[in-house]
Amino acid sequence: MLTALFQQKKVSSILLAAMALLWVMAAAYLLLSYGLTLEVGALDAVISLLILALGAFILEKIFNFFTPTHRNWTVSILFPLGLSVFCAFLQQLISQLIFDADHEYMTFWQETMLLRGYIYFLILTALMGLQVYQMRLEAQLEVRKREEQTTQLAKEAELFRLKQQLQPHFLFNSLNSISALVKSDPDKARKMVLQLSDFLRNTIRKDDRAWLSVAEEVDYLKLFTEIEQVRFGHRLRVVFDVEEAVLGLQLPQLLIQPLLENAVKHSLYAILGEVTIQVIARKKLANLIIEIKNPFDPKAGQVSGSGFGLEAVKRRLYLLFGRHDLIEIKQNENEFEVKVIIPQAYV
Repeated sequence: MLTALFQQKKVSSILLAAMALLWVMAAAYLLLSYGLTLEVGALDAVISLLILALGAFILEKIFNFFTPTHRNWTVSILFPLGLSVFCAFLQQLISQLIFDADHEYMTFWQETMLLRGYIYFLILTALMGLQVYQMRLEAQLEVRKREEQTTQLAKEAELFRLKQQLQPHFLFNSLNSISALVKSDPDKARKMVLQLSDFLRNTIRKDDRAWLSVAEEVDYLKLFTEIEQVRFGHRLRVVFDVEEAVLGLQLPQLLIQPLLENAVKHSLYAILGEVTIQVIARKKLANLIIEIKNPFDPKAGQVSGSGFGLEAVKRRLYLLFGRHDLIEIKQNENEFEVKVIIPQAYV
């Protein structure tokens, strides 16, 4: 504890100096009331202060190798008791060397030796209690820190796993489309291969970044849209309605792409003719709001295999923000809407 105080430097030095001065003044005043001179009383107080500091230092060093528990409380009492006896005899020895010719002081010392030892015992016991409290508090803080680090590592591992799952999910769908176009339309297949290459290259470049700006994410989504438009031709139209004020806001990487992919599936696989999907980004208070709206036919049923992207996004939002209310799903008569809320206070 003393070491920690000294390491605080400026503030603790002032505090320790004030405590030392207060001790010397109080002890000297008490000794003056017993008839000792000011010089003798002040010197006695300084000697007792230095011896007490030595006892506290020894006690702290002992606790570096021994931590008392409820089972060995008797040993915990013996430590300050033994140090108190040592400090009392050490002060007696020093006093004899300095005040040997002062018979009045030596008589006074003999009469107050037990009282001095008791005072040493009380102070050292209190210091021991503070030391034990500090050690246990530091141990609890260390355990809590390790638990938080373990939880954070687990979250990061799951987030990484979800990201790695989302990328192949889109990749496999694209490769299947390329395979279908190779014979029917080689030019489109070649164009889609080049676009997919650009898409994956951008993904790799962003792998070391957990967050992207809205502007970057929109460019990323547009590249994804171009790939999907090669697959579906004129049937697919994606409209981006992005407020200029949100372009610099941040959102997790690859959060919106699986939602847009689901919107494409729900729309184009169930509806004949042209389909328009809306991607809306706006700011509300301290939140980034992103909405994806797509038409759907409730009579057509669910698309086989859909739903993974939506559940993955829900899980990622919970891992990142610890909240379940950051994604809202609305289903009107012929429109499906997903709204994602991204608090900017966490960025």
